[in-house]
Amino acid sequence: MQATEDEKTGAFARALQSAMVQGGWTLGRLAAASRQAPSPVSAPTLRSWLSGSTEPSRRASFEAVRELEIILGLGSGLLQRHLESAARPQLRSGIGPLSGADLDALMDLRREWGHDSAVAADRIFLGADLHLGADGTGELVHTLVARAVHDGAQRVMLVVDLECRADAVQGEGNAQGSGDPQGAGFAGGAAEPFDPELFRAEGVAITRAVRARGGLAAIELTFPRPLEAAEPCFATFSIPVRAADPAHGTLHVLSFAPTGVLSARVTHDAPTHRFRLRREWARADQQDQFDGKDEFGRPLETTGHCVLSEIDAGLAAVTWERGTPLAF
Repeated sequence: MQATEDEKTGAFARALQSAMVQGGWTLGRLAAASRQAPSPVSAPTLRSWLSGSTEPSRRASFEAVRELEIILGLGSGLLQRHLESAARPQLRSGIGPLSGADLDALMDLRREWGHDSAVAADRIFLGADLHLGADGTGELVHTLVARAVHDGAQRVMLVVDLECRADAVQGEGNAQGSGDPQGAGFAGGAAEPFDPELFRAEGVAITRAVRARGGLAAIELTFPRPLEAAEPCFATFSIPVRAADPAHGTLHVLSFAPTGVLSARVTHDAPTHRFRLRREWARADQQDQFDGKDEFGRPLETTGHCVLSEIDAGLAAVTWERGTPLAF
């Protein structure tokens, strides 16, 4: 896998070098032009990107790359598409129910599925709504609103939660079960294909799906045609689900790419439930740190809703607990 990572990092440096040569840009001229943009890039940073020793890894850096594309007269996304870091934040400790090894396994799966660029679409909104009956059965509906990063973008990979296991977010920080064979995760060959036709989809086709331990699944969304750079796209898909424990469960909504709004919502038929909201989010300049917050309270119309905004990567989760005393 190391060779593949080196090749991907080199791809961004080579694309930037090629664009500068074709346009007759020197490093100094490009740095000077960038200083006039809303997200400037210094000459030392540009030199580091050109040498391949580093590459953009923060949300602000991705904005700077977009502006470099404009300055260099490139099509939208022609540099961004080479940024592995925008598709997989470099987080050794993982996020939510997934370990760092699980994130690596997901990136391997992307390559196996033949995704030709690291970033296909900016995620404007990614949300999951679960309506759960008293017996633990329900329907999970996902909504994605995005914008194509480059011409020809057509496929997106997402991770969805099919069983809502509460044990995946117990404890402080990241999941305690990441290395447990009974926990959640994709590492170690834990993912098995399943029928994508189990999903009902609008505006998109579910072309591949694999299921990992803990009830998580990776799916591939394919839009009806290749998109043009900056073209908006919309998709919604649903699947019947059964919570592993109707009395105590958690819906996880995960994103590993920069996302404008990440939303998890659970509606439960049982009026005795309360909800615990959990948020985790990652910033690429704090590579091994997570900020999280738990909130306790009486549900309004038996609905729990957790929202994150403007993140590099994140987890929004809603946990329900039947018949437990309220804590304030």
